[in-house]
Amino acid sequence: MLFSRHKNGHGIHSPFLYRLISEDFKNNIDGTIVNRVEQYRKQLLKDKTLIEVEDLGAGSLKLKGTTRIISDIAGTSAVRKRYGKLLSKLAGRYNGRPIIELGTSLGISTMYLALAAGKSTVYTIEGCPVLSGIAGQGFAEYNIPDIRQYTGDFISVLPSVLEDAGSPGLVFIDGNHSSGPLLEYIKCILPFCSDNSLLVIDDIHYSRDMKAGWNKIKEMKQFSLSLDLLQFGLLFCDSRLSKEHFMIRY
Repeated sequence: MLFSRHKNGHGIHSPFLYRLISEDFKNNIDGTIVNRVEQYRKQLLKDKTLIEVEDLGAGSLKLKGTTRIISDIAGTSAVRKRYGKLLSKLAGRYNGRPIIELGTSLGISTMYLALAAGKSTVYTIEGCPVLSGIAGQGFAEYNIPDIRQYTGDFISVLPSVLEDAGSPGLVFIDGNHSSGPLLEYIKCILPFCSDNSLLVIDDIHYSRDMKAGWNKIKEMKQFSLSLDLLQFGLLFCDSRLSKEHFMIRY
């Protein structure tokens, strides 16, 4: 594995990767996008409503039980601001192509994706009906266009989403956090990927099991370049790129 200690690209010799790191990892995105999404986050962080959550995945390391407070979910499970900004930059690269998200949760990451790719439709799947409903209210309140919501178990819903969406530009996987289901999602998604698709996997170091799944996935022949950002794992389908692995301290 090739290793870089710097997110500004020093020590990286691939022109494609250098541009990616020096441009997209700077997170210099439209401030109105950040302000809009973070205003929604602040609203959620103040919401002390108790809800019953149906968790179809590996569960939360921080939140136990099925009865949870919305503000706790927003504070522990939602994508952090810096990674939301990175998602936004990456989504902008695929503006006009379908974007698929597995794991809507409260909708913060979905907003970051949709607002940066205004010409794209974002197809987002959530296993918990209550969370899906809250996210839908947020999309309506903040007037976020071109989001299609699906509710149900990922592996059951994903095939029809892929048929509806067609070849995705970007796929963001943030749910379940178990290597077995993750590998099933990847196998389902890959036939629909083009030679210019990007898969982003959240929490690749969530557990030994997730890390093992990540290590297996990045070796698949369909992925030319993989980046380990500690939180996110990025997988590029691009035959023009050499088969390489990088760890970036983002």
